[in-house]
Amino acid sequence: MNAMLTTTLCAALALPLAGQTGGGTKPPPKGEMPQAGAADAKPMYMGVEALLGAKVYATGAGGATPTDDAEKLELKDLVVDADSGHTIWAVLEHDGRVVAVPPSLLECSRPADDPKGKEEIELHVEAARLKNLPAFDLEKAREASFDPAVVALDASWTAVGIPTPREAGAPRSKDMVPGTPTVVVTGTEFMTLPARFALASKLDGIDVFARSDDIGDVEDLIVDTKDHRIAYAIVASGGVLGVGEEKFLVPYKALCAGHPKDDKDKTVLVIDLPKDAVSVHDARYEKPETGVLSKERAELADKTFEPVIKAKASRAEHGDKKDKATGG
Repeated sequence: MNAMLTTTLCAALALPLAGQTGGGTKPPPKGEMPQAGAADAKPMYMGVEALLGAKVYATGAGGATPTDDAEKLELKDLVVDADSGHTIWAVLEHDGRVVAVPPSLLECSRPADDPKGKEEIELHVEAARLKNLPAFDLEKAREASFDPAVVALDASWTAVGIPTPREAGAPRSKDMVPGTPTVVVTGTEFMTLPARFALASKLDGIDVFARSDDIGDVEDLIVDTKDHRIAYAIVASGGVLGVGEEKFLVPYKALCAGHPKDDKDKTVLVIDLPKDAVSVHDARYEKPETGVLSKERAELADKTFEPVIKAKASRAEHGDKKDKATGG
C-alpha cells in the first residue's frame, strides 16, 4: 500500500477502566435517572483493556442500593458506532445470560474521599428487571464483527419500560443502518467499513496507518466515560516485543475505520497525515502514575491534531448534506 490518502472517513471505539481525571458525580435523588453527559461533568478517562471483564454493580434507579448489597454483573464488551466512537450498548453477563444495556444507565466513579482510588461501575437498574430483556448473542456478534440484531435492542428496552436517557448527539441503534455499502477511501488502498456497528474487543490491537504507511497498532483505547465515547487511541510504534517502541496519543476524532481492498475481514484505523506528522513530540504518550490520561494531556492531543480533526468533521458534514440533497 503506497498511495496517498486525501479523504478519510470514520473510526473506532470503546469504554475503559484505569483512569485519572475527573471524580464521580453524586447519584440523583432516589427514583430519578442519572443524566449522562452533563455539560459541567469532568471527563473520566479509562482504558478499554481494563474495562472489559470489570464488575458492574446493579444499584437500581438513582443508585439507591449500596454497592456492598448490589448484585454483581460482568462487563463483557461494548457495541460502538465506528463512525463517531459513541458507545451504543454495553454488553453485560448476569446469571449466565448476556444482555445489552444503554451506556447512559452506567455510571463510573471513584470514592469521594479517595479521588485516585479504584473505579466503580454502577448500573442504575435492578438486576431482576434484566431478565425481561432478550439475550444478546455476543459470540455471533464477534464472529460477524457487526450484528444487525442490535437495531432491535431499542424496541426491547421500550417494551421493558425502563427509561434510557442519552447525551446530545449520541445515535440510537434503530437510526443506524448496518450493511452500508463500502466506499473507497480516496487515494488509498482502504475502503470504509461495511457497517457502522463494531465491538470494542475487535478494535483493540488493530493496525494503524498514517495514510498508506503502517505506523503501529492500538495498544489501548481511552474512553471519556462521562460522554460514553471512545476519545483517544494509544498507538504503539516500532520496537521488538515492546522493547524500544514509542507510544503516541491520537484523538479518535482524527481516525477513520476501514479495511484493505483485498482483505474485507481485516479492520484498520487510518489518519490523514504523513507518518512523520503523527510521531511528533507533542503526540508522544507516557502513562501517568495513576490512571491513563490527564485532562491537560488530552487537550494537548486535541490541539496537536486539530487540523485533521476539523478536516474530517468538514467532510462528514459535506457528506450528510449531499445525502439529504440526493435523498440518500
